[in-house]
Amino acid sequence: MSTLTIKVSIARRPVSNKARAIRILAGYGDRITTNNAAFYAELGFAQFDEVALTAVIKRAVADTKASHYEVKINGEVNKILAA
Repeated sequence: MSTLTIKVSIARRPVSNKARAIRILAGYGDRITTNNAAFYAELGFAQFDEVALTAVIKRAVADTKASHYEVKINGEVNKILAA
C-alpha cells in the first residue's frame, strides 16, 4: 500500500520572498510539488489555526481516498501554531 504524504509549508512570493499563505500539498511519492500533487490547498494567515489545518488534512485524505497518510509540518508553520 502506498502512503499519502501531506506537506504543510509556507508559500512565499517569488520576488520578495515574503510569506503569502500556508500551503498544503498531498501526494504519493518522495518529491511532491504543486505540479504533481493529488491535493492542493492554501490557507491565509487570518484563517489559519489548528482546527482549520485539521479540517484541510481530513479533506485531503477524503478526496484522495487514502487509507494511510503521513503529515510533515514545516518548522516555521510549527512556530505559528505554537504562538
